Amino acid sequence: MFALWHDQKGESMLTLPVLILIVCMVLYMGVDIFGIYVTNQKLRTVVSETLTVMKMYNGWDERAEAFYNDMLTKVGLDPTRVKIDERTLTDENINRGDMVTLEISTTYKVRSLKPLNKEIIVPIRVRLSGVAQMFKQPGG
Repeated sequence: MFALWHDQKGESMLTLPVLILIVCMVLYMGVDIFGIYVTNQKLRTVVSETLTVMKMYNGWDERAEAFYNDMLTKVGLDPTRVKIDERTLTDENINRGDMVTLEISTTYKVRSLKPLNKEIIVPIRVRLSGVAQMFKQPGG
């Protein structure tokens, strides 16, 4: 029985399939990392464009919200899965030179670790700030 522990017959037959499995998992994890990066860039595009609208209209209003939802669908993100941080929203009662901020977040489910029975959900947040551009007359 002790001889069975030191017997190395068949070891080379298993090396190649195990090596291929490991390489495939690493490549699949690379696809997930790229997916996280692309989702982050899509969110950054939406926040940047929406922030431009918010700067023109001096804050968050119905026009900015409609533009935001339209941009999410244009870049291929589900508007129901993307959350706006309500605390960072700037209302529309600000004046030129005041800060306008928008922060949105979503999650990305890592699929490459499912064969190992692991589920990882990566939060993705994007926050940008700018300066309001329109001067509002007092009392009007």
